[in-house]
Amino acid sequence: EAARALAQRVIHEAGKDPGNRIRHAFRLVTAREPNQKEMQILRDLAETQEGRYRRNPEAAKQLLGVGESPADKKLNPQELAAWATVASVLLNLEEAITKE
Repeated sequence: EAARALAQRVIHEAGKDPGNRIRHAFRLVTAREPNQKEMQILRDLAETQEGRYRRNPEAAKQLLGVGESPADKKLNPQELAAWATVASVLLNLEEAITKE
């Protein structure tokens, strides 16, 4: 649910460009800019996940149904599910869990 909320925020605040979305989400979670390698890994993940959820919309619906707060109905569910997956990866980074 936290990953979905972060994804919704990023989609609304960072626009359509995947690079802007990744940079914005990364800064929100880690308080720093992603390096080139991190950018590429996350961009590849976003593309892979968007394809996965386009091919299987039911999986997107299932992911977005987790938690108490409802998913933003204005957003494309497959796109939101893909970016929720990216957000989940970011939220599970060691530096996100143990900020010093």
